[in-house]
Amino acid sequence: MPLSLDKLENVLKKNGILRKETFSAGGAIRYIAIVLPNGHDALLSIPDTYTFPSPPDSYTMTPLQLSSQADVVEEYDTYDEFELEGKYGDTHDLGDGDVPIETNLERNYKRTISVNELTDARRRTLGGMTRMLNRLRYSLQHVRYELSLLHGDIFCQTEGDLQTPHRMFTIPRYPDTERYRIIVTINLELMFEHSSVLLRHVETIKKGLLQIMSRNRQSNMAFIQQIAKRQNLRNVILRVNQSLQHTQSTVDELMKLLGQAAADEDAAARQVKHATHTKSEGVASDAQRVHAIQRAKKELEELRTAKLSILDAIIDASIERDHLVLVADKTLFDNAVMMRGVSENFKVLIKATQ
Repeated sequence: MPLSLDKLENVLKKNGILRKETFSAGGAIRYIAIVLPNGHDALLSIPDTYTFPSPPDSYTMTPLQLSSQADVVEEYDTYDEFELEGKYGDTHDLGDGDVPIETNLERNYKRTISVNELTDARRRTLGGMTRMLNRLRYSLQHVRYELSLLHGDIFCQTEGDLQTPHRMFTIPRYPDTERYRIIVTINLELMFEHSSVLLRHVETIKKGLLQIMSRNRQSNMAFIQQIAKRQNLRNVILRVNQSLQHTQSTVDELMKLLGQAAADEDAAARQVKHATHTKSEGVASDAQRVHAIQRAKKELEELRTAKLSILDAIIDASIERDHLVLVADKTLFDNAVMMRGVSENFKVLIKATQ
């Protein structure tokens, strides 16, 4: 019997996984945003072998067709010179006399008009996201998980080995237009295969990525400080470090609250079970038992609601942290590359003047 979306949601719920939102293309769901019980968010990638009809609240994705991953910026940095004679030929050519005149005239209409699909700003964003994924995908080349990067309405996902181009989409109605998000992406079949270790794998990958970017950020900061030792630059770097520490501390504190909430929820669930199976004698005892069950269930529901609020807060705080980490990584990497180029250029200039 084929897997339906309702059955998939039941599987997710049984494993404590929350479904947040869906992304669709061609009338079918392609990605499902989920929140794991340990507070980490992830994306389920739906293979073509599964067809889940797109629900009304799903975000529609439009593929971006790119000919090459390496020249993604150049791909959208060009435009066609609109020269009527050179592009369309002689519009009065009637062709061979053996072919009907109308057929030859119709051939003159068989031309395509190309337009630039992205604005300069969006093109630069896409180029930066592509370079960022190119760097980060090295960390995942020996595991079967992928990475997705979301910024504004542009979505990019690694796929396969290092040579395989990224999957790229636009999401026209997606509301989050400012922040970068890096999300571990899991093939649906891989989730079924690794269900027992999924939480640990996602947590390991996310923490590993943050550590890798942290080490590179510190290295790039140190290099930039060597190149430009200015008071205002040091203040910026100090502010970035303080902001990163604050956002990470917020996530850590919320994770502790989540652990306590989960323990309280388990205790309340045991209390409900105990009250339900406790035998009573007499009408008064029955009333007390019913009251105890209702009170225990109410407490359990309140704890579950509080736990969901904590999970939402963790996701918001994690998004803020990831956004800052990714912006810092992108900016410092780009600046370090440029400054290394400046440094090398000065070395050539100094050598030429000796």
